[in-house]
Amino acid sequence: MNLKYQGVNSRGRREWLDTDLNQAVEEWQKEHYETCVTELEEMLNRKLSKNELQHILWLSGWDKSTIDTFRGLFIDLKE
Repeated sequence: MNLKYQGVNSRGRREWLDTDLNQAVEEWQKEHYETCVTELEEMLNRKLSKNELQHILWLSGWDKSTIDTFRGLFIDLKE
């Protein structure tokens, strides 16, 4: 995960580019993305692959309850 600020997009929202995946994310999505990636990498004790990052990026576009449900699956596995 390598995020670089891009500016304000056509919807008037701050936008970031994940240069590893060459995909843009809005500010609100970036917060979910960073949290999920950080937590999963700590739980797995390794860096996520580009394919895994792509899935997390997609998931971070969903609503908070969906993201929390997904994160809960990994928390349950860890315990």
